[in-house]
Amino acid sequence: MSVPTIFEWLERFAFLQSMSGVFLLVGLAVLLFFVPDWRVGLLALLGQYLLLGLLFAEVLAPRLAAVKVLVGLFVCLVLYVSARQAAWGRDSGAGGLSGPRRLRVGTAEVVVSAPLRLFVAAVWVVLAFSLGANGVQLPGAAGAAPHLLLAVVTLGGLGLLILALSGDLLRAGMGVLLALAAFDLFYSGVEPALAMLIGLGVLSLLVAVALGYVVQAARV
Repeated sequence: MSVPTIFEWLERFAFLQSMSGVFLLVGLAVLLFFVPDWRVGLLALLGQYLLLGLLFAEVLAPRLAAVKVLVGLFVCLVLYVSARQAAWGRDSGAGGLSGPRRLRVGTAEVVVSAPLRLFVAAVWVVLAFSLGANGVQLPGAAGAAPHLLLAVVTLGGLGLLILALSGDLLRAGMGVLLALAAFDLFYSGVEPALAMLIGLGVLSLLVAVALGYVVQAARV
């Protein structure tokens, strides 16, 4: 039995190069945001890289889109090995870097609870879909497919919210990687320069390596 080519894989999963794929991406981002187990979060991030590969194939050559997926696989592998070696999540704290997130607003301190995170995430998703429904375009992306812009805005915003509201270091780092992947998709559609595409891929790997180092250092 021959191994399917990149083009055959794209043909099989072409139905996800639409709003269906965006809905799945948002669902995986919600898992990453709310499920406390880092393994589930990492699987969600891996699924997002695979789905984003299908969207990358709409704005890049299929082989370049496959490279983006490979970068995502390496990122997830680095995080998995680092978290396993550090025994991440086996106790309640890692140098004070896990646990409920607390935000200070003036003299008041707000505990970022699950209902608050759910409310903020829901507001952002509704806002992003409303902007998409009204045909709002991002700067420099006039004429881009609506589902691509919606994926960029929704995932970028959710990634930054995960970074800001998560009390877990590893999960916050995954939020950074998600936001970076969304920016990568946006820039690939606006200006698919090879040097920039390589640079963004290398940046994702460097962020993953740095996050893995900090995760292990936090357990020492």
